[in-house]
Amino acid sequence: MDAPEKGREEFKALARDNKEAKSTVKIGGKEVKLYGDHDFARIRKRKGVPEDFLSSFKFEDLSDGGGKGGSPIAFLSNGYIVKELAEGDHVALLEMRESLCSWEENKERSLLVVFLLHFEASGRYFAAMTNVFYVKGKKGRKVIWKYQFDLKGCRDDKLLRINGRKITEVHKRWYMFYNCWFGCDDCLCTCCGSEDRRKYMAGKSMAYDGKLPLSKKQKEIFSESIRRDVEFLKSHQVMDYSLLVGVQSFKTLEEAKEAGVGDNTYLCRTTDKNTGEDEFLSYHFGIVDFFQKWVLAKTIARCLKTCFCAPQPLSTVPPDIYAQQFRIHLTNKFLPIAFDPVIDSAPVPVEDSPSASITPRKGRSSGECKSIGTQGASSRASVSASGSLQGPAETGILSQRERKV
Repeated sequence: MDAPEKGREEFKALARDNKEAKSTVKIGGKEVKLYGDHDFARIRKRKGVPEDFLSSFKFEDLSDGGGKGGSPIAFLSNGYIVKELAEGDHVALLEMRESLCSWEENKERSLLVVFLLHFEASGRYFAAMTNVFYVKGKKGRKVIWKYQFDLKGCRDDKLLRINGRKITEVHKRWYMFYNCWFGCDDCLCTCCGSEDRRKYMAGKSMAYDGKLPLSKKQKEIFSESIRRDVEFLKSHQVMDYSLLVGVQSFKTLEEAKEAGVGDNTYLCRTTDKNTGEDEFLSYHFGIVDFFQKWVLAKTIARCLKTCFCAPQPLSTVPPDIYAQQFRIHLTNKFLPIAFDPVIDSAPVPVEDSPSASITPRKGRSSGECKSIGTQGASSRASVSASGSLQGPAETGILSQRERKV
């Protein structure tokens, strides 16, 4: 038995023999068994989460979560999520619980999603957690997301929503030999595949290649948060986690404030490229899905993807490599070129202007940016000392793909 599988068996033994899983409560009309609730109770108290926060949950509300795993998930109206855990995730949460709760208590700027409850019902395992995309705004206000991204720092990055519209996921697995090969997708060829597939791939290109500006101070804070969280996850030898990014757009600061904020929300001001007026954006961040261990199945998947020329970088790499890849890519994704004296926060959005210039506005600090074009893999841009964006002529490559999405 190799080391990862041996460790897995030890974790399973921990799950079977866990003596803390004795307290029971009723959730969703069923008697459930709680795991390590003395730790999660501290987090709920710290976050001001009421003890009846799952009162509206019903097991019938669980639905397919999408993606490759497709674990059943329920989104509650009060901003929480209940998700079914695979046995491996359940065992990993048992192992990580104490350090995860301590991390949440001691790190003010952690981007990790917050776990609030871990329980078992009818032989199935579940976890309740915060919702990265929940907005504590004015009741009855409809939330329109300008963008939602799922970022892994590799070619598995994807666009989830654009202007409130969900992007249909159309995968092409390595074993689907009757489709185009991976290289064709990178070029968005039209020799085969559906329109949804082409839109999905255009969204993936936007997600992987797009750049988001921050002020110098904000980039330092964000980079340090990513660095600390990644070091924590690497210490537990997990991989395949994601950074969720959501963007809302508002015409005024008052609207942005009225819409509400979450635990990891950042506000910024930029300029609408069409009207020249201020545009206020609210960014939401959270690292999710961090229970995947490096097991034999992942080793096999890595070999197959490599043999079948899957686009690099891969998500199926060992935890140490994944952590470095994740940290470097997401740190480099943000450019330290934006500043706003009104709102001391986060990134300026990816504009879809092909002009791609950064120009100081009259009456504002020279650190503020007017607009920034998106850069594709083939148009590597750099910011000159004067503030102009330098790069190849095709500065609108992602904006062209955005229009196809």
